[in-house]
Amino acid sequence: MGFLTGQAWNPIKGEFGALPFIYGTIVSSLIALLISVPLSLGIAIFLVEQAPYYLARPMGFLVELLAAIPSGRLWTLGHLCSGSGPPGLC
Repeated sequence: MGFLTGQAWNPIKGEFGALPFIYGTIVSSLIALLISVPLSLGIAIFLVEQAPYYLARPMGFLVELLAAIPSGRLWTLGHLCSGSGPPGLC
């Protein structure tokens, strides 16, 4: 239980606490949901109800294409290609 509630992460002393990591994950996930849910609902309602056909069809295709890309993979590629990954990968 100390692992979940501890705040110190010091491998030299053998102290491992995951509370800051858990808290950060929860907070960043909630912020992402607060931003993405209203935005995605607004885009969906606009494309279905108000957008003209010549705009709704390509935009719908782009939304579907974007939804097919796993977000974790994009972060991994960005992380690896930023210079902190193995040389010669990107």
